[in-house]
Amino acid sequence: MIQFKGKTCTADKCSTPPDNLHKMWETTLIRAMEYNWPTSVDNLESGWLTSDAAKTDTKHDPVMWTEDAHNEAIARNIWVAGDTLDQAYYDRATPLVTQQLGFAGLRLARYLNDVFSSSQCPYTYQVTAPTNG
Repeated sequence: MIQFKGKTCTADKCSTPPDNLHKMWETTLIRAMEYNWPTSVDNLESGWLTSDAAKTDTKHDPVMWTEDAHNEAIARNIWVAGDTLDQAYYDRATPLVTQQLGFAGLRLARYLNDVFSSSQCPYTYQVTAPTNG
């Protein structure tokens, strides 16, 4: 059961009530998702990782990542003032959580590939400039 400021939902795999919306996203929603690693990997490989967004992501700028995630949450109406963090909220948010975890994995892999293939020491991560378009 998820509890947030006196409101509850029935996402049955939650065990830690969130203190705030950030904790809800950073911990509670992830823990409420299926915690079966092989199944989660299979679902990512056959689902989100095959999407155009996953295949075409080349952004190196954490500020852009944050702005994109924020804009996606707004576009999907993930949080509207006065919302209750209930099962419907969990159901709306879970696909975005999966997407953001997927992006995080791809971006970490890209960073590590860049670091370990570079002869530069110390390695300087190249942040790409935003483009208008």
